[in-house]
Amino acid sequence: AIKEKMVLSAHDLSDGGLAVALAESSFSGEIGADIDLSMISGDLTVEEKLFSESPSRLLVTVPLKDEKKFEEMMAGSKIYRIGTTNSTASLSIKEGSNPIINENIQNLKEIWEKALIF
Repeated sequence: AIKEKMVLSAHDLSDGGLAVALAESSFSGEIGADIDLSMISGDLTVEEKLFSESPSRLLVTVPLKDEKKFEEMMAGSKIYRIGTTNSTASLSIKEGSNPIINENIQNLKEIWEKALIF
């Protein structure tokens, strides 16, 4: 998929899980996202979905025009379409109709940059 230029971005979920990967992926271009955790199947809690650091997981963005081709290419792999990017420079995460996070990317970046300052 990368060789065919279908992947616009990719971020591992090793340090902080999905929540951190979503935030970090948004920082450079101030591109926000609208995410629905209910799209992730299984019996995981919201906290597990957001912060699990289990290995071999990636957050990728794929252009809508390549979505079907990407899904076909990934057939047999466990993938979830959890949301879309947005131009509002905000990160919105919900679980179904339950809002979890709705925050401006710049505010998240400031928190992230100061996380280890004592």
